[in-house]
Amino acid sequence: MSAIKDRSKALENALAALKEEGADASSLAVIEGEIKALRSAYDEKVKEMERFQIMFDWSPCTLSWIDHNLNYLGVNKALCDIFKLPAEDFIGKEVGSHSKQAFFREFSKELFNIKEDTHSLELTVNIKGQDRSFYLLGTKFKQGNEAIIIGLDVTELVHMEKSMALMERLSSLGEMVAGIVHEINNPLTVIKNRAHRIPKLLKLGDIERAQSDAESINATCTKIEKIIHGVKTFVRHGQDDPRTIGDLRDSLDQAVLMLESKLKNSFIKVTLPKESIPNVLGNHTQFYQVFVNLLSNSIDALNDGAGRSGESISARWIHVEYEERDEEHCLRFIDSGFGIPKEKQNQIFDSFYTSKLPGMGTGLGLSLCKKILDLHGGNIAVDNEHKNTCFVVTIPKAKAIAA
Repeated sequence: MSAIKDRSKALENALAALKEEGADASSLAVIEGEIKALRSAYDEKVKEMERFQIMFDWSPCTLSWIDHNLNYLGVNKALCDIFKLPAEDFIGKEVGSHSKQAFFREFSKELFNIKEDTHSLELTVNIKGQDRSFYLLGTKFKQGNEAIIIGLDVTELVHMEKSMALMERLSSLGEMVAGIVHEINNPLTVIKNRAHRIPKLLKLGDIERAQSDAESINATCTKIEKIIHGVKTFVRHGQDDPRTIGDLRDSLDQAVLMLESKLKNSFIKVTLPKESIPNVLGNHTQFYQVFVNLLSNSIDALNDGAGRSGESISARWIHVEYEERDEEHCLRFIDSGFGIPKEKQNQIFDSFYTSKLPGMGTGLGLSLCKKILDLHGGNIAVDNEHKNTCFVVTIPKAKAIAA
């Protein structure tokens, strides 16, 4: 952009000189045309930079632009929001001065001291009296004189890990944690690679590709946020959440995302209803917990060999089917297992009953599902007529409850 501006200024000076010399109109027209084209190109670049800045400002990650003296050159809105300060209060000040702790400063100092262009670290700091955990990623550019630092807030995930032993639902979540971490680490690799490339693209003036990488970072961060939100929703009690009218399909999608790694590792394919399931009045946090429990139970049962005789591991599946009835919504959770023996069907919804091996379950999953659905005027039952394992969940429509 500076080159365009310099070229335009030089042509303007040349044009002024030619006019004084009385140059012919055709010569002046050529230069005026070139100046007009340069101004148009400059204006377009300014618009691209404005769009690029807006995208960075609204990224869920914190973004800091610093120099080798460890002073802020720029920050985005996410970082300003954490400290409840305007961007102007950062510019020219030393990294870490706002947190009154040395962690951010030491990270930045180490980034400029190492030979590698990229440095990463996970740390916990106290900001405004609250402990916050961050995954930091710094990338140097301009011959190592400047750097961009990305901070991903993983506070909720850290809190979840610390409270694992305190909540019963984590008995089923525990085996998923490794998969959840894997599902987060993969997107972090994408963020790291894109962040490493952005400064180089900016240096080359390739705004379009830099913007594409920034969009990729934003989309990847959104996925991580959804995973963390899903974990938080599953482990919290949620009984005091207000009842709202919503779409059950949202809860189903979130449940599948929560179990994505477990499904992949078990080679189980899930299919969901194509349509939305609106007009449902209830506690959607608890609906989500019901769906996670049912899907997780199917995965565990299929992994324990509950599939049909001679079935290959690639033939295992879970289908969720939807049927709209006059006064209720009906969801069928069907898997490729061969069903539940009738003699056990009266016990599976009892508290602390489990068919899993010792240490593999508390027996509270299905009983909690039943209690939640009972509170909503719904029901859960086993379909004995189906050739596969099938749980039928019914939830009244909002108008039926209101009546």
